[in-house]
This record gives sequence, structure tokens and C-alpha cells, in this order.
Amino acid sequence: RYGVTVGVETIARHSKAAVMIVWGEGKRLAFQKLAAARGYDPDWPASVICVCREAEILADKAAAAGQ
Repeated sequence: RYGVTVGVETIARHSKAAVMIVWGEGKRLAFQKLAAARGYDPDWPASVICVCREAEILADKAAAAGQ
């Protein structure tokens, strides 16, 4: 069996679309940070969604509470 490993730069450069799903009360802070992010932060790989084409962040009510 074989696998492929890709880095964050590869994901950002080659993705046609990207979706980040944020689910549950425990992800509230993550959702708030993603909603406020304006670019990629190498200290927080999830922020790659900010530089992907056709990016979409989906959150349930618990994660998005307070927004």
C-alpha cells in the first residue's frame, strides 16, 4: 500500500475548494479564531482555510454561539 503526504502549502496551492467543519461547543474558540483570521498562520495549520480558493467554514449552533 502507498500513501501520499502533502503539506499545508500544497493544500493551499492546489485545492479547487476547501471546507472546514467546526462542530460542538468545544470548537467555539476555534470557530471564532477562524472567522477572524485574515491569512495563514504557520503556528495554527487550520488557518490554511483562509488562503484556499472557494473556502467555506461550516459550524453548528454550538460552535458558532456568540457570533
